[in-house]
Amino acid sequence: ELGRRLELSGGLSALTWMLRMTALLDHALARPQPGHDLGDVSLPSGVAIVGVRAIDAELLGESLFFQRAATGRRARTLVRSVDASAPFPLPGHDGGVVMRGLIATRRDTVPGDSGTLLYDANFHAVGTLVGVLGKKSYFVPCDTALARLHVTWAEDPA
Repeated sequence: ELGRRLELSGGLSALTWMLRMTALLDHALARPQPGHDLGDVSLPSGVAIVGVRAIDAELLGESLFFQRAATGRRARTLVRSVDASAPFPLPGHDGGVVMRGLIATRRDTVPGDSGTLLYDANFHAVGTLVGVLGKKSYFVPCDTALARLHVTWAEDPA
């Protein structure tokens, strides 16, 4: 929903300004409200996300992490596929849509975790949770989403 106010960690708030819902991604971009400086991107624990990891076959079998929405606690999962497809219901589309190019992990997420960030041991963003099906959780790769939205990650030059 455009113009929706989001309450973010650290007392920050933002308004949604761009929605993208296609067979490849389901994301919203948000702008911080005046007077807020988002500064560095970080996890609820305060640990900084240092960049976005490119998705490739080396990710298969790797342990990755996400934060539980209800508790903020870190949880571990295991990558099963880096180019998965899964059907998800979408209002106005009979039978839903098949999302492609997803990262499939072991189903370690629970209801309410949707949108959580998947990251690696070096704190690079990997994906965001879009849903579960059977014994797998599905994440949209951050590199794919950012490229489709024409957004680049500002790497620290240091």
